[in-house]
Amino acid sequence: PAKVKGDASLLLKYLNPHMVALASVASVEAKELRITVLDAVSGRTLHSLVQPNAVAPVSLVWLENWLVYSFWNPTFKRTELATVALFKGAIDRAGLNPWTTSSTQLVGNANGRASSFAPQTVIALHKRFLLPEGVAAMAATETAHSIAPKALLIATKRGQLLQLPLGFVDPRRPNAKPTKEERK
Repeated sequence: PAKVKGDASLLLKYLNPHMVALASVASVEAKELRITVLDAVSGRTLHSLVQPNAVAPVSLVWLENWLVYSFWNPTFKRTELATVALFKGAIDRAGLNPWTTSSTQLVGNANGRASSFAPQTVIALHKRFLLPEGVAAMAATETAHSIAPKALLIATKRGQLLQLPLGFVDPRRPNAKPTKEERK
C-alpha cells in the first residue's frame, strides 16, 4: 500500500492495526491540544504533536494511515479539522524495477512481517482546515471489500450529516500552484 507522488516515486503507508490516538488538553488557559499516536502493543510513541489554539470538544477518527481530528479554536471562535497522514518511507521512482532485489524494499523484517517491537521511523504530514459548524461525531466509511473510495462522515451539531471525500482533507494537497517537477 502506497501513494504515488507527482514524480512517480512512492510514499509507503504506515499501516499498523495496533495504533491508538490520544487527545489531551492541559488547561483551557494554555489553549493547546496534544495529540499522541501510540503503538498499543509496545507502548512506543509513534508520533506526537501540539496543536496551538485548540481546546475541547475534540473528535478523533482513524482511516488506514490517517488520523483526522476536529477541535475548537478559541482564538478565532471556529471549528477546525486537522489531518495527520503517517508514512514509513519512500521509494524513488527508479527504485522499483525488475532488476532490483534489495531487501530494504521488503515490508517489515526479512520474512515480510512487521513487528511492533522493531524500531521504525514514521513520517507524518499535517494540515489544518476550517469547518463551517461544530462537530458532534466523526466516522469513516467502510465497504465489505474496500473497493469504494474512503470518505469521512461528519455529524454536525445542527443534526446534519456531511460526507467528505478524503482528497479534500489530504495533507499532501498543495497550498499553491504545483511546480513543474511536482506535476510530472
